[in-house]
Amino acid sequence: MLRIARFPFFSLLAVLALVCTLSGSASAVTLSYKLKVGSTYTYEVIQRAKSEATSNDVRSLHPMERTSRLEITVLAFRDSVYVLDISSGDRRVRRYLRPNGMVIATPGEPGPMVPFFATFAEGDWQPGKPQTISTSLPSGKGSVNARWETTFTGLDTTQKKATIGISGEVMLPTDRVISRTLNAKGTMILNLETGCPERADWTISYEMNYANKEIAVIRDLWLVRETHSTSCRLTGVKP
Repeated sequence: MLRIARFPFFSLLAVLALVCTLSGSASAVTLSYKLKVGSTYTYEVIQRAKSEATSNDVRSLHPMERTSRLEITVLAFRDSVYVLDISSGDRRVRRYLRPNGMVIATPGEPGPMVPFFATFAEGDWQPGKPQTISTSLPSGKGSVNARWETTFTGLDTTQKKATIGISGEVMLPTDRVISRTLNAKGTMILNLETGCPERADWTISYEMNYANKEIAVIRDLWLVRETHSTSCRLTGVKP
């Protein structure tokens, strides 16, 4: 899981985050968002993408990099739901977020596309013990199954910042001719005092293999690989 860029299959991943190393001892914590009503959280977003296509030993490579600014304004907190105004460039959307990170889409809008708000299970999180979430994501006119594993890695030396690692896989349709894989991995740094994500880094990898399968013979016709890496860093909170 607001789409910052229109990459193939990017909208399937509504909510993601990824990998950093923390020092210090770790104990059980409760993970939730505690955003301040009336405040605007500004993030610098750096995206890097690489698309590679191979056919009959002919290979083409298309790298891309862009930097943008993302602003999230907390308009209200009603019935245990945050009302968020999210903007990047000339794109602006409204989203409704529960403190545990669950996004509620409103009628007439596409599915949840908030960048880096991972969904947390209720209760205390033990270090190194993963929480598994299985869900269904919209894809075209139908949906596909997805499985996420979220792990509280530990606290920093101040005991105020937690690292949450996430790995995920989307089960894309596959048949005897076309095979597809889509997975993601990354980490988020969550400030436990402010309840605000300070940094999130993740990588989404997609691969499609189109083969001509004859009797006892398999000939690869097309191989497409796409890798999208995103880094979000909190640069300011006003007021």
